[in-house]
Amino acid sequence: ALLGRASVNRDNAFLNILPNQGESQFGGGDDAWNCGALEYLRIEFAGGQVEGEEALNGLTLAGCGSETKVDHVQIHFGDDDGLELFGGTVNIDHVLVTRPQDDGVDIDLGWRGRG
Repeated sequence: ALLGRASVNRDNAFLNILPNQGESQFGGGDDAWNCGALEYLRIEFAGGQVEGEEALNGLTLAGCGSETKVDHVQIHFGDDDGLELFGGTVNIDHVLVTRPQDDGVDIDLGWRGRG
């Protein structure tokens, strides 16, 4: 999961990422926020249950801004959704999701990027 400070459509947005580590907040007012770069990457068998019903996705981008680079990424056999976007303005380019256990791509909290 990459967490940034780009805008989302809910105040105090958070994810439970690691068991017993509390909540991780994301979102803010910097729509260019840079969460880093994922290029020519294959993510396999990622995700899993966290504290009961909640599950991590193959790749989660939460509040990532337009300066974040996601290009030529394959997400294979994620435990929940392949890719989930929680708000932000990150653009995704050449993303392939194969055999997710739930949705291929899930969008929530007002994502405003391009794919």
